[in-house]
Amino acid sequence: LRGLFQTESTATIKGSLTVYSSATIKGVTDASVAPTGYWQEVLISSPNSAAAPAASTDYVTIATVTLTAGSWDVYGSCVEQTGGTTAQTRSYCAISTTANNADTADGDSYTEISAVPTVSAYWNINAGPRRFNISSNTTVYLTMNLAYSVLGGATISIRSKLKAVRVR
Repeated sequence: LRGLFQTESTATIKGSLTVYSSATIKGVTDASVAPTGYWQEVLISSPNSAAAPAASTDYVTIATVTLTAGSWDVYGSCVEQTGGTTAQTRSYCAISTTANNADTADGDSYTEISAVPTVSAYWNINAGPRRFNISSNTTVYLTMNLAYSVLGGATISIRSKLKAVRVR
């Protein structure tokens, strides 16, 4: 133990002490998942049904997860299905701590695509990963914004997903 602990006076360890020569994080071979509160715990949220986009340039919440205390990496995937007459100029996908909004100050929290999407097609836009280091429960939202002149039947697909992975 010499050199591992530094004290300004004498230190006494009472009880049993087990010292390992090396530490490893063991994986699994049975396809199980990490239990709640453990490293690599995963939370996933997807919408139950297709969502109608909000008014042009307004964000709409499409999925939520509540993170418990710890450090999390959060990933988002916004999937839009354009309609037969959609006239659109821009799409945003955001990971936010505010419903129906985007935290644009953090460059990892959103992605913007300025393009004219093909009509009657799926568009996938990813956001993140965004790191959250929190000491209490925090709700995180996956939000999407479409800038359009004609919505033309476009919807936000149930294929959208918000995923959080505990990293410590």
